[in-house]
Amino acid sequence: MKAYRSLAETPEPVDYVHIAVSAAQIPATLVHAAGHVRFAQVVPSGFGESAGGCDLEAQLVATVPAGGMRLIGPNCAGTISPAADT
Repeated sequence: MKAYRSLAETPEPVDYVHIAVSAAQIPATLVHAAGHVRFAQVVPSGFGESAGGCDLEAQLVATVPAGGMRLIGPNCAGTISPAADT
């Protein structure tokens, strides 16, 4: 399996990425993902629910649509589709 140092290095768009780096690194990670990722799930907390995290959350809100991607999270450990379980 081929690996890349950065999302910006992927030759084709990636459908889904699971991002589990520190909250402070998320905005820069999403900037690198712009145009390369369709959906990003952000696992860490440390955004609007914490002191000082509102600025990071505002950066997410600005970065995601500008990069042409959709966001799940932040502070999201997983997703579920109940219809898929039937």
